[in-house]
Amino acid sequence: MFDDEPTAAAVDLRDLLQIIVRRKKLVIGTIFACLAFAAVKCLLQTPIYSTTLRLQVDRNITSAVDRGKVLPIEMSADLEFLRTQHVLLESRTLAESVAQRLRLVEDKTFAPGNGFSLASLFVRQPIQDAKTKSPREDHVIKTLMTNRTVRPVPGTRLISLSYSDPSPRHAQRITNAFGQEFIAFTSDKRTEASANAKSFLDDQTQQLRLRLQESEGALAEFAKRENVENLYATVTNAENNLTAANVALSKIIGERIKNAKNWEQLRTAKPAELPQYLSNSVIDDLRAQRNALAVEYQEKLEVFKPVFPAMIDLDTQIKEIDKQIAAEIKSATATLKATYEASLAEEASAKARVEQLRLNVLDLQRRRIQYDSFAREIEANREIFNSVMQRAKEVDIAAGSVAKNVMIVDSAEMPMSPTAPRLMPALMLGGVLGTILALTAAFIAEWRNDKIRTSDDIERLSGLPTLGVIPLPILNRSLEAELADPNSALSEAYRSLCTALQFALPDGLPKSLVITSAGASEGKSTTALAISRHFAKIGLKVLLIDADLRNPSLHHKTDAPNEVGLSTYLSGICGPPAAMQTSDLANLALMTSGPLPTNAADLLA
Repeated sequence: MFDDEPTAAAVDLRDLLQIIVRRKKLVIGTIFACLAFAAVKCLLQTPIYSTTLRLQVDRNITSAVDRGKVLPIEMSADLEFLRTQHVLLESRTLAESVAQRLRLVEDKTFAPGNGFSLASLFVRQPIQDAKTKSPREDHVIKTLMTNRTVRPVPGTRLISLSYSDPSPRHAQRITNAFGQEFIAFTSDKRTEASANAKSFLDDQTQQLRLRLQESEGALAEFAKRENVENLYATVTNAENNLTAANVALSKIIGERIKNAKNWEQLRTAKPAELPQYLSNSVIDDLRAQRNALAVEYQEKLEVFKPVFPAMIDLDTQIKEIDKQIAAEIKSATATLKATYEASLAEEASAKARVEQLRLNVLDLQRRRIQYDSFAREIEANREIFNSVMQRAKEVDIAAGSVAKNVMIVDSAEMPMSPTAPRLMPALMLGGVLGTILALTAAFIAEWRNDKIRTSDDIERLSGLPTLGVIPLPILNRSLEAELADPNSALSEAYRSLCTALQFALPDGLPKSLVITSAGASEGKSTTALAISRHFAKIGLKVLLIDADLRNPSLHHKTDAPNEVGLSTYLSGICGPPAAMQTSDLANLALMTSGPLPTNAADLLA
């Protein structure tokens, strides 16, 4: 069973090499043409001379500072600074300065070719006025910018500036002029920056002087309004008083807690059980007298009755002592309550005094903070004023002592030999481009070619496996002679095909096979007859049917009659056995096409 859609074939290195071999003329011709074009172009170019200038750019800007000393202000040479210098070297302004310095606009030997061109017919020329540069000047500046190359030296603060020109003298002069103009440009910038800084510092000095005077007046007004001549001593005394009041309040609170605890015990426990009463000497004496009378009463009760006068007298004494104990307990209770209430009142009074002292301290601290804020502002303004004033004097002195931070390390020399064009690099580039174009052209030609040459092409296009390849007969030898010879290449190919058919499906050899092709006389009948004979010889029963009802050939190849066959069976004239014929092999039966019908397509349908 075969897939309906072909699978994508993998392209390996062998296929690519085969494509190159098949298209070798196209590949070699394309590479040779590119090499020739590169050589001719290189030989026709005008020789170009290049020279290089090397600059050192530092961020060390020296200026005069304290005590008249000239000291460097170190600033890190970061990447952004070097990029900025790189862009300045590539600026149009610098190119204009070089053109004016060397008078290149008037020099007709520099940058010729500013005459007529076809492009000028299609480009609208700008209207010239007093400020617009002339075409010649614009051409010179663009030439300077195009032929100039700026490259930073990695890992250093050096910058290489190269210029290329057909004239070695112009290359040297222009390169050195770029370096000199860049040094002058940076010096002018620093001088202008010093002048701007001095003007800015003078203006800041005036503003800071006014601000200092305003802050001093504000402090004097605040001191007069708040009467803070002796503020710091007053704040200290108030803080000491508040601390002492807090300590006294803590003691009063502790005493109040103790009295509250005694009063709470008195309210919740029996008076006779409280330690305050047990330690009272009066109550203790009364209790001892009562106990003695009680003991005496109990002893006499064993002899006398309770109504006996002596017993009544003892009972009266005991009750009188109980009243005295109750009176003492009540008096002690009143004393504890009064003590507790007095401690509460004392605590409230102490808290009120502490709160008053706290508010007084906060008010004094607020005024001190305001006073300190005014004083700090005056001090800060004075320090800034002094610093800016000192800096203004330093900038004024250092304006004429600024050193150059750009210097020429290597000047441009007169080039002795041209740097372009270079034949070998041009040939290498032409070879690489030619190889790429040649391979591209070969692959495009191969992709547009849809001819089938090998069995691999058939498998790649159809997605079906190839069971066998049948070669053409040897020259001067007939097809029948090749098939009759069991050792011929044609016979061997058919045997290999039959073997492949036996393993084509999981169940082995298919029960029925159809042999067809795209056109006539392509070997369908010969192939069908060879396969049938092979399987018949190995013991399989084979029925060979000629289904070509337009140009049949099986009866010619087997010398069999063609009066009865497939057409008579399809027409219903006879049954299958009657339409079959025997052959020279016992296991091979034939069914020729039979008489050709007029409507072969309808009959097969």
